[in-house]
Amino acid sequence: MGTGTFALIAHRGDSSKAPDNTVHAFDKALEQGFSNFETDCQLTRDGVAIILHDETLGKTTNGTGAVVEHTWEQHQQLDAGSWFNARFAGARIPLLADVLQRYKDRAHIHLELKSQQQQLPASAASLIQQYGWDKLYSNAPQLPDSATPAAGADTQAEQTESQHARQLHQRVHSSFQVPGITITSFHLKQLQASKTLLPRIPHGWLIQEVTQDIIDTAKACGLEMICPRANALTQEAVKLLKREGFVVRAWGVKSIEVCAAATDRSTVGGRSFQGKAVVLRLYGPRAQALTGGVVTVAQRGGLCCQGLGRQKH
Repeated sequence: MGTGTFALIAHRGDSSKAPDNTVHAFDKALEQGFSNFETDCQLTRDGVAIILHDETLGKTTNGTGAVVEHTWEQHQQLDAGSWFNARFAGARIPLLADVLQRYKDRAHIHLELKSQQQQLPASAASLIQQYGWDKLYSNAPQLPDSATPAAGADTQAEQTESQHARQLHQRVHSSFQVPGITITSFHLKQLQASKTLLPRIPHGWLIQEVTQDIIDTAKACGLEMICPRANALTQEAVKLLKREGFVVRAWGVKSIEVCAAATDRSTVGGRSFQGKAVVLRLYGPRAQALTGGVVTVAQRGGLCCQGLGRQKH
């Protein structure tokens, strides 16, 4: 796909129609045509990788205390659905292994390493390899003819520009291809460990604001994606990151207004997208889901706005 198209990513699944980070939410996202979804993982006391956003249990389960204080067997007994709606009573916290198996060949999973647990990157990587997701990246994606250097582009500047365009196109493809997987985290050490174990899989760094130090560090670590906070993102920052070869994904989009403002800060072909109007025009019936904060808007090669669905705070 080209760098000027949009994709939809369901944040923690379709979290307006089902309890977030459950198979119910992921299934509903796929049913609505959202083949990319985002989720979070961390480890239980006995080192089992589970799907859960918070480091404590009270918000989205009937449990109490910290995730790391309980074994997987104890987590398995918790109700992760009733807080959302009685219809989902008995929903369980998924295993990362179950999610990787259930959605293999069906989705692109944007997996956040949520905690700073030292063994989390290795545990996640082992499961990703066990279920064959790493094999999706055994070869670099094939680039279309349009991404090859133009005839006569024989100056150093032209060749460099062409190489950057090809690199960005390849990174964009890898970051959203279906099936596929992208690893993200706020914790740089977790990303570094994961990238060492899964060098071909795209990785993204969740940050507050774009700085030159962050760009330099992300380059040194071999990261493909930088993910700033949406309300701190500027058009200049998006252009800079794209010029440096990064896919950009903004997080913290809690309303259609923030989504519109964020998408307006990204340009394609010199034209600024008018966020809300374009989203409504492009997606029609699905826009109602967007205005509820269900999904992410991703401008391939430009900007990805990560929105929030219904949350319990």
